[in-house]
Amino acid sequence: MLRTHYLLIGLAVFAIIGLYLLPRSVVNTKERSMSSTEAHLNQDSQNHTDSDSQHSDDHQNNMESHSVTLTAEQQENLNQYRATFLEASEFLNKRQAFEKLRQQFRQVGQFDSLIYYAEHLNQDFPSDETLELVGDAHYEAFAFAMNSDKKLQFAEKARTFYDKITEKSPEVQVKIGVTYVTTSSPMQGIRMIREVLNKSPENEFALFSLGNLSMQSGQFEKAIERFEKLISLNPNDLEAQLRLAECYLQTQQPEKALPKLKLVLENTEEPVRKNALQKLVNELEK
Repeated sequence: MLRTHYLLIGLAVFAIIGLYLLPRSVVNTKERSMSSTEAHLNQDSQNHTDSDSQHSDDHQNNMESHSVTLTAEQQENLNQYRATFLEASEFLNKRQAFEKLRQQFRQVGQFDSLIYYAEHLNQDFPSDETLELVGDAHYEAFAFAMNSDKKLQFAEKARTFYDKITEKSPEVQVKIGVTYVTTSSPMQGIRMIREVLNKSPENEFALFSLGNLSMQSGQFEKAIERFEKLISLNPNDLEAQLRLAECYLQTQQPEKALPKLKLVLENTEEPVRKNALQKLVNELEK
């Protein structure tokens, strides 16, 4: 089969599953999962009412328009979690309610709401932990934004909060580095991520982020090196397996891509992704 044919098939599939977005770089290593890419499939969500009236005006103006309608169950859950969050007076209870809200907002792509409640939590209980939560909320909005100006705005806001953290974890340093890649000083960000790897050569988050950035710049051989090392450290990392498969297709190595795709397919439950992967596997096996 011609290389261009592989690429057309592969790129169509990877577009469906949201490969080129960086949801994996949004959260720390322990939180990463295949389900995190679902937010792209439901990128835009409906305008919603909130018990805090200021929320709607401030944050709907900051985000791209929403169009996906919440199910009755999703709306009910959001209402319940909002009420619990706003009523909580102790940090632990408020933090737990925020986590439930965060999971719901990610599923429907309501990053404006995620930012709002993270800022609310940080205002009530300022700490390095809550500063990172606000930074992460802006980082997620940055990762999923389609508009380049919006990406820059959210990246800058994420850095603002991350920079206030007293003790920055390697994951936070990597996130700061990734936000610089979209600015006029991209190498500053690359250097920051490499510094993390110099100190911790097996840091999975840094390896994944550099692999993604290499893919975006068309340096697929470098991306292969990063993802292969990551998979040697964590064979169960399905997102890394998936990205490595595309890199193999991009470099005309379908025989290497096929087993990676089969592995991801066997461990995927989401119907849209599963169907797309199955079609690609079938094509490669012809």
